[in-house]
Amino acid sequence: MNTQSTNRRRDACNLRIKNDDIMLIDRAASARGMTRSDFIVVAAREAARSALHSGAPAALAPETKLESIR
Repeated sequence: MNTQSTNRRRDACNLRIKNDDIMLIDRAASARGMTRSDFIVVAAREAARSALHSGAPAALAPETKLESIR
């Protein structure tokens, strides 16, 4: 068994996406020579990094906010 392939296992992530958005994503992915999944992962990763580096305050659950005040 190849240990490298087992270490690189991907988890499934199911999304509910409107048909118009799927068509847009598919066109953009095709234009970049990517699969839909790869395009979505790259775009989500870029958005996540941007959000974390922007200095915007993180949204916290209401109970977390209360705990931080006490």
